[in-house]
Parts: sequence; C-alpha cells; structure tokens
Amino acid sequence: MKRYIKIYLQIIKINIVKLFIYRANFFTSLLSSVGWGVVGIFTMYLLTLRIGSAYGWSREDLIILAAIYPAFSGIFYMLFARNIGNLPEIIHSGELDSVLVKPIDSQFFVSTLSIDFIQIFRVILSASFIIIYGHFVPIHITIFSLTLSILLCIAGISLLYSIWFLVMTIALWFSTLSNLKDLLYTLVATMRFPADMFYKKQGTLFLILIPFSLALTVPVKVMLERSTLLDLVILLLISSIFFITSRFFWKFALRFYTSASG
Repeated sequence: MKRYIKIYLQIIKINIVKLFIYRANFFTSLLSSVGWGVVGIFTMYLLTLRIGSAYGWSREDLIILAAIYPAFSGIFYMLFARNIGNLPEIIHSGELDSVLVKPIDSQFFVSTLSIDFIQIFRVILSASFIIIYGHFVPIHITIFSLTLSILLCIAGISLLYSIWFLVMTIALWFSTLSNLKDLLYTLVATMRFPADMFYKKQGTLFLILIPFSLALTVPVKVMLERSTLLDLVILLLISSIFFITSRFFWKFALRFYTSASG
C-alpha cells in the first residue's frame, strides 16, 4: 500500500507540472468546466420554476442535487474519466504492452496516470452555490449527515468508476470503440436527476440509468436527512459488486489481449 501511495504522489507532482506548462489550456478548460457547472444548476432552476415537488423531492432539494452534481462529477472527471476514456487509444496504439511489463498493477496504472486539476473549480462552484443558496432557503444539514454523505460519495464515485471501467474494458477486444466514452459522459449527466424518477419507468434504458443516478442520489438524500437504511445498503452493495466485477473482468479480458508486438 505504501508503495502505491508513493507512486500516486509522484503522479500528482507530474500532473501539477503539466498544469503550469500548458497555461493557455488551463484557462480555456477552466472556463469550460465552470461554465458547464453553471449551466447545469441554472437548467434545474428553470425546470423546477413552476413546480413545488417531483417524485417526492421538493424544488429546493432538486436544486441542491443539481448543485452538488458538478462537484461529484468533477471529482470523478479529475481522477478517472480521462484515464479510463483513453483506454481504447492505449490498447490500439500498443502502449498497453509497456504497462503490462511494469512492476505495478495494470488497472491502477491505466486508471490514475492523468489528473485533471481543472475540475477542482467545479467543486468550488458547487460549495459556493450551496452556501449562498442556504442563506435564502432553509437547508437543514448537520455535521453528521454531511460527513456520512461525503463517505457515501466515495462509494458513489467507486460505483461510477467501476461502471466506466467495465464498459471500457471491452476495448481489449474492440480497440476502435473510442466513442464509448461519449456515451458514458451522456449517462453520467443523468445523475442530476433523482433515482426515484427512474424506478417508476419501464424498459432496459431506465434500468441502466438507475446505478448512475443512485451514485449521487443516495449521498444527497443522506445529507438532507431524507434517506433510509435501505438506501445506504443498496448503494454500498451495488458499489461493491460493480467494483469486484470490474476487477475480475479486467483480469479475464487481459487473457485475450494480443500485444502489438505479437
């Protein structure tokens, strides 16, 4: 464990250096990141302008859910999305060969090599909005509920990571399917809406959307003290199952990988 912590600290240092080298990219990415966060919150504000509640969520709760989404997705995008999204390119170009011969876990390496620090500003945006919004709308949040919500966000991000990694592992057979990440980005956007709205829908599409929405819905419900013990158990159970499955599927898929040199 200590060895991997040291490796990850080196990865952080390398990415910080890259951040300051490409300054123009820093500012354009910053504007894009914050801009999308603002648009997401404002969109939910407009959608709930004429309603008092939906699917058991009050208008204020829905806005808070949309406000926390930029922070939640921003952390995931910062740590994992770029890495997992580049997996087909790594496989197709033969770079995976050099990864597999390194004395380090291959899944860890391909998942953590790049860190998009720009996404931190989405977290700042979310926190700022909730603090300001709390001055106008009474929001009852305790230290306990906030702490538990943050811990469940970790489980939610783990669930999101596992789903992404499961899907992108398919690239070990079909390395040209780089557009899969575009589909995943679209599915992540559904987290702005409560999972409750998908429970009452029928069809395979809505069934697929439930794990994505659960990743954020449960932590927000806990923070707002609207959750049940069953909500927590479901999120932790699904997160664990998907993570273990993604791990085994990666190991299984590697058996069929044909190296570029082969």
